[in-house]
Amino acid sequence: MCEVLSIKFIRLIMEKKKQSTLDKNNPIKEKLKMNAWDKIATWAYSVGLPFNAIRDEGFQDMINSIGEYGRGMPAPFYHNIRVTLMKKHLEDTQKFVDSFRPHWEEYRCSIMSDFWTDGKGRCLINFLLNCPLGTVFLKSIDAS
Repeated sequence: MCEVLSIKFIRLIMEKKKQSTLDKNNPIKEKLKMNAWDKIATWAYSVGLPFNAIRDEGFQDMINSIGEYGRGMPAPFYHNIRVTLMKKHLEDTQKFVDSFRPHWEEYRCSIMSDFWTDGKGRCLINFLLNCPLGTVFLKSIDAS
């Protein structure tokens, strides 16, 4: 039974690889890809997206998620990005920072700070905590 399942699984993987190779060599897929890239570039230029943002692994994750949804995926609403999803991401970030807290007491930590002046001339001070697990940003203060 297991051997039959293994053979079916291997065939499925081989079929997916063949399909993937066919997609890469398909002129229609190439045209669709270039059209999508053009739309991404146009959007990136119009909003002033820094070019290095494209190198962020989250960019490819976003592209993959859109592809998994398929044709006709609606764009998120302004409110979703600005409020709903921001709240979720803030909670996730707080959980991440909180995961470091037990180690601060056990291993001790160093408080680090730096300051810089933003484009509006404000003096900003960043506070970070460093422990053997890594460095975590805690807070930024406007010291103007």
